[in-house]
Amino acid sequence: MANALYHWVTESTKSHVLHGKTIEKHIGELLKEQPLTTGGSLVVYRGHDSDSRTIRATSWFSTSNDVKKVRRQHISKGADCCLFKLHILPGIHVIKVDEVLDSLKSKKTGYDESEIIVEGGHTFYDSDTLIRPGFKDTGLIDGVQVFETWYSPKGKSPKKSPKKSPRKTVSKRRVLAIIENEYEFIDGVEDLKVSVPPSLEPGEIVNNATYNEVWKSIKRRKGMTSKGGQRTRKRKHSHSSY
Repeated sequence: MANALYHWVTESTKSHVLHGKTIEKHIGELLKEQPLTTGGSLVVYRGHDSDSRTIRATSWFSTSNDVKKVRRQHISKGADCCLFKLHILPGIHVIKVDEVLDSLKSKKTGYDESEIIVEGGHTFYDSDTLIRPGFKDTGLIDGVQVFETWYSPKGKSPKKSPKKSPRKTVSKRRVLAIIENEYEFIDGVEDLKVSVPPSLEPGEIVNNATYNEVWKSIKRRKGMTSKGGQRTRKRKHSHSSY
């Protein structure tokens, strides 16, 4: 468990495989071992690019309790979007990364981001009344668009109409834009199939031919040979990181 968490902080993505399981799976299991949040809400922050104004919590996601670090390290200089302020309500598993690594006697990562990993599967609400799912637009604060939300295990979002949304095939350009900051972590088509879907809109699909074309483009940009290339950890992710 300590190895998986250390790898996540220093050099891997959710789809990276360690000891036969993905990092996403390892950390999901570690989350379940943590005590549930209690008492008042835990306030954390997360930075996104301007084309991602919601948080998809189908899996665990990363945040920080230090807003200054989030603004400095995860929002591009000069960008006006987006910063999320999250109230994590009681009854949710979280990993306070630095504390857990210390307790597991892991070696030091060399990173200081006050990272807190939050389990997925719960509901975001636009106020503390927990009535309407969503995000409250609080406008610009210090030049950055801020959204506030209350993340609660109480209830699920109302079921939508059984009517299916029209399916839209996503272009190669759209896929490249989604993973433009993650080229170094993509090692093949299967990595793309894990990394891209969480950032798609409802009804959007990517066909196999497009995935193959995107992978060819990434290989060209990375200057990869048939043996591939070596990755290095880049701490800013546009969608998978906070």
